[in-house]
Amino acid sequence: MNQREKIQALAKKKARKLKKLKQDPRYRKVMGRLAHERLIDTQVKKSPRRFTAQEALWVGENIEPRVLELLPAIVIKKPAILMTEDFPEDLRTAVNSLRRGEAKVSFRNIPLKKCDGWLPHIGRKGAYPTATKNFRLRREDLETLKALSQKLSLSEAGVIKEALKYFAQKHGNTN
Repeated sequence: MNQREKIQALAKKKARKLKKLKQDPRYRKVMGRLAHERLIDTQVKKSPRRFTAQEALWVGENIEPRVLELLPAIVIKKPAILMTEDFPEDLRTAVNSLRRGEAKVSFRNIPLKKCDGWLPHIGRKGAYPTATKNFRLRREDLETLKALSQKLSLSEAGVIKEALKYFAQKHGNTN
């Protein structure tokens, strides 16, 4: 048996194994829901059934790695797709990093940059999730914020956003 025949035999063996794995109900359930949500194109019949994080992890590790890229973004922007909130620790870490806008770690050997790329495609299209920031303001600062809010007909968050834009323009940072 020459090198070419060995490679062909190995490819056929992997194809048979993959075909068998794709018959697993976990695969059909996860991929059917992701197709239903229009997140992944697949030959699997669309299904509105929810799935667990463990089912998605199995599919991502054994058949379709894109599921591992999608999972942290799903947890952040559309957790109703999942049946439980019982997540493994590495998934929680990845989700927390993405929420903070940090992509320094990886999730099951998938760089978080790839996971971050899915965020605008889930839920409200084209938008990243908002980040909550807590500030301790003195009473005078709160009164000023409230007065500006009423005067400008903006929410308090709107006043802060406009102030940030103003200072960014004034100091040459136009991100």
